[in-house]
Amino acid sequence: MRCSTASATANSPVVELLDQLLGAELSARRERSITMRLKIAGLPGIKTIDQFDFGFQPSLDEGKARDLHTLRIPGNRQNVIFLGPPGCGKTHLSTSLGHAAITAGEMVHFTTARELFAKLRLRSGLHFTGSPLTAQSCSSSTRSAMNRSIMRLPATSSDSSASGTGTGRSF
Repeated sequence: MRCSTASATANSPVVELLDQLLGAELSARRERSITMRLKIAGLPGIKTIDQFDFGFQPSLDEGKARDLHTLRIPGNRQNVIFLGPPGCGKTHLSTSLGHAAITAGEMVHFTTARELFAKLRLRSGLHFTGSPLTAQSCSSSTRSAMNRSIMRLPATSSDSSASGTGTGRSF
């Protein structure tokens, strides 16, 4: 028994060194993975929910926005689409949500409403008329998929002249 105890203490620096090396390797792999997923996602920048000025957008439900960042909805494999007029924080919120999901190990795809509808039109033969966010002749499954997890952002007080058909952000 003394022999095994002496052997264990003699090998403990080796075990600690191996543990440190494996920890460093796992950390480097995680960082490379996050960097790769950020690049693939096409996010326009890196933003966090803590950087968002909820005072600028007081009519936005801060609790609901922070709840999205818990990743329960994206974790359920649901889409998240932010709709609202220009300047109300859609890009910031979607970018911060995408960054949080990527950091948690998820894959993310960022697109604008214009790009999303163009892709839908090409793939399913949809015809869009009127407002850029109004789809005519959508199948019920397409409509329900588009209506899941939509968070409408109100206009800011300085955007009183906005038309309300601003771009949406989806990932």
